[in-house]
Amino acid sequence: MGLVLIGMVLVLLAFAFWLRERLVARPRLSAASLAIGTIAALALGKPFEIALIMAMITAANADGHIGPEEQRTIFDHVGQLSLDAEDKAFVFDTLGNPPTLQDIASLASGPEQAAEIYLASRLVIDPDHPAEVAYLEALASRLSLPSDLVAHLESQAAQVA
Repeated sequence: MGLVLIGMVLVLLAFAFWLRERLVARPRLSAASLAIGTIAALALGKPFEIALIMAMITAANADGHIGPEEQRTIFDHVGQLSLDAEDKAFVFDTLGNPPTLQDIASLASGPEQAAEIYLASRLVIDPDHPAEVAYLEALASRLSLPSDLVAHLESQAAQVA
């Protein structure tokens, strides 16, 4: 099972669980909202796949360098995607010049994509360095992720590790 599929499943489960809790707390949200969000998350196209790779690269570089294990995880992820030569060249250029946190946060077009960006970022690093912890906290803030959703995503990431 590829990292992309695992990530999508983990995000969908964490987001659905978090949203279910919200539906109980705030009944004005409908089940249709959950269904629409799930469909949107499943209908990710190629551009968003590249956005996830960009997020992984930026997260891996949070401590100032991309380590061998982080690079291997990114390369494995790229290898699972059907990217043309131009897209692969873009990815490798991005490795040499990672985008900013602000650039990454702007790639999310909704809460599902925001959650995926956060989880992809989290899965590529082991936040054992203060800069990585600070990066994840700043990313969650920029993505406007509620703290309880971040906790669910962290829990999912811990299960994969």
